[in-house]
Amino acid sequence: MTASAARYLVSTLAATGVTHAYCVPGESYLPVLDAFADAPGGIRLISCRHESAAGFMALTDARLSGRPGVAFVSRGPGAMNAAIAMHAAEQEAMPLLLFIGHVTRDEMGRGAFQEIDYNRTYADIARTVITVHDATRLPELLARAWHAATSGTPGPVAVVLPEDMLATTCAADPAPLATAPQPDPDPDVMARVAELLSGSVRPVLIAGGRIQSPAARTALATVAERWQLPVLGAFKQQDVLANDHPNWIGQVGFVVAPPLAEALQRTDLVLAVGTRLGDITTRHYTFPRAPVPQQPLIHVYPDAFAI
Repeated sequence: MTASAARYLVSTLAATGVTHAYCVPGESYLPVLDAFADAPGGIRLISCRHESAAGFMALTDARLSGRPGVAFVSRGPGAMNAAIAMHAAEQEAMPLLLFIGHVTRDEMGRGAFQEIDYNRTYADIARTVITVHDATRLPELLARAWHAATSGTPGPVAVVLPEDMLATTCAADPAPLATAPQPDPDPDVMARVAELLSGSVRPVLIAGGRIQSPAARTALATVAERWQLPVLGAFKQQDVLANDHPNWIGQVGFVVAPPLAEALQRTDLVLAVGTRLGDITTRHYTFPRAPVPQQPLIHVYPDAFAI
């Protein structure tokens, strides 16, 4: 199949299962808007009044669907407005793809109107920044962007689309983008976890943002009931377990009730699942204390560099 890069991009997102995308229309990615208009029954494109709204709608889409949210914005000010949602996605470990219409390839690096070096600007926010200089590499680069957004600690990825590149052709068939596989637990490690839980008198389970899907939340409730574990929601995870569930003891926020804070310090085992154990969840790294916890700590998270 030979089509414009813009049409290939839209077709690939549709083949992957993306159902909604959010944008503020702009002249720097008009071929993409045309591709959406010519794809009836495909992805529903939601036009927003502000790029931060488009970014946060995509972020919410990611939270609800479990796959990367998708947003399109124009270069310069549009991309900067969307950076707010990018930062939130990084903080909350939510997969987000931000596609940015950019200056033409011959203008890049010359300080053209509204030109920004996104590698420098997004260096502390995005998992990676990918600029598509050549439409023939679009299949590879889209796959790389999707993988970066979903592997390890999920997060935001910026894909920069030079305006003139979008009109050039890509001779490839759209194919679904693969989500990074999740490793199976090691049986020996699971046996050790069971041993620690069995020997614990005052354990607590900290449940984080990676426990999003209905299946994951059902598993959380099952484990809590099976081992009679008090469940504490990590920061912003007030709904990770039904608040009327007998094992729910509350959520760690900026303020923690003194009786709960006292009880946490007396725990003899901390099982932290799906949380990076950030500063608020750990009460400024005092529970569990960093770098050496006072209590035994079992930290379940798919990224060794996210501690």
